[in-house]
Amino acid sequence: MRKPILVLALVLLAAVPAFGQWQPADIRISETTDYCYTTAYGGWSIACDTNDVHIVYRQYYYPRYNASYVGFPIGEPPGTPPAPTQINNAQIRCNYPCISAVGDGSLHTDWDYSYVNYFRPYNGSSWGSIESHGQGEGNWQPYAPAICSDADGNCYSVYNNYYYQRSPRRYYRDVWFQRRTAGGSWSHSNRIYRAPLYPSYYYYSYYPSICMTPNGDLHVSVVARGGQYRPVHIWSTDGGNSWDDEYVNGNNTAYYSYPTSICSDKDGNVYIAYNSYDRRNIFVASNVNGGWENVNVSNEPSNYSYNASICCDTFGNIWLAWHDRRGGSDYAIFTSTLPFDGEFTDDWSTPLQTSHSTDDAYRAQIAADPHGNVHLCWYDRRHYGDGYRYEIYYNWYSPPTGGPTGELDLIMEQIIRPYTTEEAGAAFNPACRIWQNLEDTTIDAEVLCRIRDMETMSTVYEDVLAVYPLDHGYNEVSAFRAFTPEGSKEYEAFFVVNHPDDIDVSNNDMNKRFNTEAVAQVDPIEIPVPGEGEAIDKMNPNANFKNIGTEVATDFYCYCEILSEDAYATADYIDSFAVASLDPEATTDVMFAEWLCDDSSVYVARFFAAVPAAERELIGEEEFVSFQGVPWTGIGEGPVTFGLEAITPNPFTGSASVNFSVPKAVNVSLKVYDVTGKLIETLADETFTAGSHTVNWTAEAAPGVYFVRFTTLEFNACEKVTLIR
Repeated sequence: MRKPILVLALVLLAAVPAFGQWQPADIRISETTDYCYTTAYGGWSIACDTNDVHIVYRQYYYPRYNASYVGFPIGEPPGTPPAPTQINNAQIRCNYPCISAVGDGSLHTDWDYSYVNYFRPYNGSSWGSIESHGQGEGNWQPYAPAICSDADGNCYSVYNNYYYQRSPRRYYRDVWFQRRTAGGSWSHSNRIYRAPLYPSYYYYSYYPSICMTPNGDLHVSVVARGGQYRPVHIWSTDGGNSWDDEYVNGNNTAYYSYPTSICSDKDGNVYIAYNSYDRRNIFVASNVNGGWENVNVSNEPSNYSYNASICCDTFGNIWLAWHDRRGGSDYAIFTSTLPFDGEFTDDWSTPLQTSHSTDDAYRAQIAADPHGNVHLCWYDRRHYGDGYRYEIYYNWYSPPTGGPTGELDLIMEQIIRPYTTEEAGAAFNPACRIWQNLEDTTIDAEVLCRIRDMETMSTVYEDVLAVYPLDHGYNEVSAFRAFTPEGSKEYEAFFVVNHPDDIDVSNNDMNKRFNTEAVAQVDPIEIPVPGEGEAIDKMNPNANFKNIGTEVATDFYCYCEILSEDAYATADYIDSFAVASLDPEATTDVMFAEWLCDDSSVYVARFFAAVPAAERELIGEEEFVSFQGVPWTGIGEGPVTFGLEAITPNPFTGSASVNFSVPKAVNVSLKVYDVTGKLIETLADETFTAGSHTVNWTAEAAPGVYFVRFTTLEFNACEKVTLIR
């Protein structure tokens, strides 16, 4: 039986930082019989923008491998566990997701599964398409991504790439980098770090973490197994085009298979948290004083300490979270803080047990918002005996009114209007959101909006609210006079708030570019067939598509794909319908060709509109419907006449047997695909006589998951197999 952790109230009070407090009770975020986990990699499971807290987590219980998302307003955590949004889909599973906030309500999420990285953006109102990325040259296999984002919507991803070389025998786990522009284009994947060879086969560096300093420099941390198991700092001053690296901790050693965590303060100083090699302590390294210095923050040599997460708040304080089991037999979440005074010292606060569970709590994730609040999430097993498994929990720290000094600090939080694209000739009222930090106080401030024509670089609009009352908290300011944009123009809107008592004017302004370019966007808005969760043996998929954009959509196709959950790398069915023109707000109802089910799998129907290029470039959002397949008995000579049996052995190390049967002489195609849908090998493409047959696959491919597809004119099936070494 587990024993509760007993912590004296006096000890807790002594450990609380003098300038604020954590909430007295944890908030339960998930409620499911699945296993829910925060990330095990170097990214963050939690992020904050000016308004909201965002949490992603892995929700697992076979066959579910979900990336789940929950968001809620700062200071208003949910009273009961909210229903999460699933951000992956049935054919793209998830290991551990991470998240970053752009700052205008937009989000970026990243995760991996079966050595493929996946990315999905959120634009403030809806989720975009899932994108795969990170593939290197040859047989490199990406995994363990971590991301950060800038205010312009660009995303920066670092990850491990794994590769096994037969001769001479070498194992590589290098750090690679890729950049995604705000428009949705990924750069080429580049290796930015390779650890020294150690001992004779391994180039290993695990689970990188990434952050950006206020001046736009990128910083990455990782532990190299070679080079005496030391943390490494990797940095770029040109947006990721070139990189340098260095060791950060003298002769100290770090445990290579636990992630580091990296952050930057408002002055551009960098902090790296890592596990000591004996796994008993959490260290923080910093370059504040000009050279790298290291401090043992957890200071718990008698117990193990794991999974450090680090962040910096708006006041410059450094926050560290981890889990260990000091004072009890169960792991708990602990935090410590270094008040920033321009120097890096060992004057960290006494570690404070922040979780309130009497059962194991793991993998703390910590992040700060622009108002000085600090937010923490983790997973623990306090409800394991109630029929649940691991659940996600949350707590937050609130500084005193006005921050450490109690003085006025106004923040221009968000530009509400203009939108990124405005309608030409249609007047709108500019609007912004301002944070006022003093409780029980109303102050009168000056708020200005100015709009500039980017072609002529001239000011075309200006309005000043000379005395505008701002209450404590968020204030939406929309009292500006109207502005009417011209067609085919690019503008920049500038907002600023001023008050003579404001102690920090660096956060008082914000600008945003917008244009009046018309766009076409065609979305599937209604899907009568198939229905979600239905059991189906045959059907004609049906969807209603609508142009929700402001421009006529021309020369595009409406598509339907059907994919099996067991073989999601390759479409089981695809049909398209050509549309010559679709006006804004107009709809078109599309009935696709008949689909016949040949396997009792869970299927996903994917509906989307795209231009007919080689990559089928999307011109709108995708919609997915899951349903249960029921084999249709009208196929061929019946559902049992053709068959692809389970591949044996599975997993296998060198050779596997593929067994199948056909009721008559027929041409059979046996092909092997990887998880991205790439053809790896053709095992057979010839005529086989009626009866049972065996084809052997002697694999030369890298370790991983593969799909063997059996195809005839009358029947097809797919089996998944795992190759190990």
